[in-house]
Amino acid sequence: MLQSRLIGRRFLGPVALAATLAVVGCGGTSSSGDQSSLEEVADAKFATARLHGSKADSDLDAMCERNGWLGDGECDTFCTADPDCDVVDEVDEVDEVDEVDEVDEEPEPEPEPEPEPAVDPWAPAKDVTLQVVRIDAPPPPRYTRPGRESGFNLGGTEFWQKWSGGKNPTYSYGEGSDAGRRCMAASALRFEAIMAEAPEALVALKDSSKWGGSFFNWNDDYSLADYDGARGPALWAWRTSLVKWISQTGLDGACHLPTLSLVEAAAATCGQRSLAREGEIQGCQARP
Repeated sequence: MLQSRLIGRRFLGPVALAATLAVVGCGGTSSSGDQSSLEEVADAKFATARLHGSKADSDLDAMCERNGWLGDGECDTFCTADPDCDVVDEVDEVDEVDEVDEVDEEPEPEPEPEPEPAVDPWAPAKDVTLQVVRIDAPPPPRYTRPGRESGFNLGGTEFWQKWSGGKNPTYSYGEGSDAGRRCMAASALRFEAIMAEAPEALVALKDSSKWGGSFFNWNDDYSLADYDGARGPALWAWRTSLVKWISQTGLDGACHLPTLSLVEAAAATCGQRSLAREGEIQGCQARP
């Protein structure tokens, strides 16, 4: 309501306005009996600013000074000389920031070396040039026949155990000694390696004779004998239809296996027998 009365007197002169403000008790000169609240004082100041918004700043400053508004603890923005509007909140002094040493970047970890490829203990058996090999592995629990993809096949097994009480022969793989079964398995791997690229002479023998390409896996086992009678592998045409693929197990467990050169020699010998006997090859053989 006070603002309405003051706004209604917008065009009053400065003297009349000052008198009006004095009546309502604005500023620091109000009597102790004045019941005006602080809110009314603030409203009066605000109204005065609006009434004198079009007046010169010098008129407002004079009124502010007469009414004690300058430096009364409140920033009266319409009083251009009010020091209360110049107060800036104190800012705590910022402690000096310690310099941070540069951190060296950690070098990238060296790549771990690739693990060395596992060594195949049966690799010597797959080398078609080695006649005597040693296999550092237990024998397979079961015998696996090589595939027939090459057109040649290897049956078996046949052990001749060269010690007292040994079986001569036994066709059971499970009845073979550990060393004998190990060499029997190695001999089968050797057959598979050679027949992966069968010698031309062997292919020609199969095509020109009555032999159909069948072998049988035979092993002379001296691993438990009183002497070492292993002298080397052999190929022997037991019948025209079946060639014995003969390996030997030495007293020291070494395996004596047919080689590529031995197969080529057998093919040549059996080829001559076939020409002489109308395709029959029984009895032909080759040894180192």
